[in-house]
Amino acid sequence: MSSEAWYANAVAYSKSNNLMSGTTETTFTPIAPMSRAMLATVLWRMDSSPLANDAMSFEDVAPGTWYTEAIRWANSAGIISGYNSQTFGTNDYVTREQIATLVFRYEKYKNGDIDITEQLDFADSNQVRDWATESVAWAKQNNIMNGKPGNRFDPQGQASRAEVAAVLMGYRSRLATREDFVYADGDYTATGQYGGLPSTITVSVTLNDDVITDVNVTTHATNPTSLDLQRRFAAAVPAVVVGKRIDEVNVGRLAGSSHTPDGFNDAIQQIKEQAGIGRTNSN
Repeated sequence: MSSEAWYANAVAYSKSNNLMSGTTETTFTPIAPMSRAMLATVLWRMDSSPLANDAMSFEDVAPGTWYTEAIRWANSAGIISGYNSQTFGTNDYVTREQIATLVFRYEKYKNGDIDITEQLDFADSNQVRDWATESVAWAKQNNIMNGKPGNRFDPQGQASRAEVAAVLMGYRSRLATREDFVYADGDYTATGQYGGLPSTITVSVTLNDDVITDVNVTTHATNPTSLDLQRRFAAAVPAVVVGKRIDEVNVGRLAGSSHTPDGFNDAIQQIKEQAGIGRTNSN
């Protein structure tokens, strides 16, 4: 997979956050269509793989597979139902309007009622089916799914694995940056990437009442110049971020650190996703 591809960052994000796996140990197959079983598994992982005890009677969901418990959860949560009590449609491909609908259901499952103000203005808006209109409007309103060239949404087009990876990154990034989010106290670690190769640093923080009370940066560079830049950044960053709310942290260049802050900010974004526990009750 080329690092210049439009989906490269989304695929890397989905893999590093254990949302999507490769189709083999060495391939992701970004242009392959997304199946219902795959999507159920992705959403299940996004919800930290909870256990559901509901009985299932789907004849096309075999026991003990990689998707069995994900489908059980998705069905019990009302996010992805079967076609009927016997058929889930495990290997059927999902369309773009279905992706919007299922992620919209996931959002409602997590956060309740949703205010939608967006009006659909795609060139093919009249092809979005009635049951998907609200979901597509929500996805557009929140910049989770946008149109294709020619201002087309292509609602019945098959959704590729790369498109789903992009949707996941957009959805979770939005959650992690909302001002009304609160975060669980604790110690968190993530590895951030930056640059074209890419380079990496590992960031560990301690959160208390949404405030960073401690931070440590582990360097990974092997090139002497890059290692020196990472080390200088690691030494300078505590003075900049300790004592700040995590939502306020967006580090710029420190101590001649070149692009190292990009890796730090990437790691902080991942940590916000790990630690985020929901919205406050304030309006």
